[in-house]
Amino acid sequence: MLGLLYYLWNQETNEIFNEKLFILLAIFSISCLLLAIVLRFKKTIVYEEGARRDGTVKWFNPNKGFGFIEQDTGDDIFVHQSEILQAGFRFLNLGDRVEFELGTGKKGPVALKVTRTQAADPEKYPNFNEEPEEALINKISETQLN
Repeated sequence: MLGLLYYLWNQETNEIFNEKLFILLAIFSISCLLLAIVLRFKKTIVYEEGARRDGTVKWFNPNKGFGFIEQDTGDDIFVHQSEILQAGFRFLNLGDRVEFELGTGKKGPVALKVTRTQAADPEKYPNFNEEPEEALINKISETQLN
């Protein structure tokens, strides 16, 4: 826009609207139109912090201590083991139904205060384990102590 004003200010001929000006106006108009279209259809996600949500555990790695929950709305959300409200070794199984609060992390929304509302169906999820292996628990406990 400033370039267009500069161009009009420095006109050397008496023709106010010439071919170059029309080209600049056309490019400017098309750019504005494309920007408006992109902004209109851009996917924006609004998260209401503190709201309790339901979801299903999509993936969780007890070695790494984090995973992802698929919300009932379809969006995936990050979960860290420190936010699982469970006594002892905190873990989630694939397919567990959970309830959680939405929060904001460094890279976007995260699950807070996660509670298991329903255990996964072992027939539906073949990788289901009621409890993680004892060796895995000992290994993780040792690394946390060091």
